[in-house]
Amino acid sequence: MPIYEYHCHNCGEKFELLLRGQEKPHCPRCGGEDLEKLLSLVAAHSSHSLPAACPARSQGLCDGGQCPGLGNSMDCG
Repeated sequence: MPIYEYHCHNCGEKFELLLRGQEKPHCPRCGGEDLEKLLSLVAAHSSHSLPAACPARSQGLCDGGQCPGLGNSMDCG
């Protein structure tokens, strides 16, 4: 079930909607159906990006071994 971002031309509201099946989107603020689907960025996670996301690395606490920011459960490498 995709989540889409919309802009309502009636009231200017920007919002996200989870659409199921053949549901027709409408503005949660004014109920309007004059909507523009916005281009959204996709969030993706890769195991290769895990060390960069290490909270200890950004604080200078990573030594290339076990990551204290992740409870020593992840290799901060």
